[in-house]
Amino acid sequence: MAIILKMDKQRRIRIPKKVKLESDTFLLITIGPYKMLFPIPKEKPEVDISEKDVTRLLKDADRFAKEDALSRLHRRLKEYEKMLIESDIPAAYFKKKNWLENTAEDYN
Repeated sequence: MAIILKMDKQRRIRIPKKVKLESDTFLLITIGPYKMLFPIPKEKPEVDISEKDVTRLLKDADRFAKEDALSRLHRRLKEYEKMLIESDIPAAYFKKKNWLENTAEDYN
């Protein structure tokens, strides 16, 4: 559900009662020109995380970060390759064929 809220002259935002939020405190996150408002619950839930869970979460985070970095690298290399194809630089300038693809594979 999305609702458009307006701010008054005193920089207050009024949230309609139909939204039914059970919180008095909110987290405001600025992402570029956008603002996101998240309610913080009154009663904070307790989370029990063992050492094994933390280790697994760290390994998963490292794996996801590596996959994300590789996908970004591959995308940038493709964009660079496209830019080179459209430019006047001869393909013989690069020492080996498919240099851009091999570079992305070297990081795997």
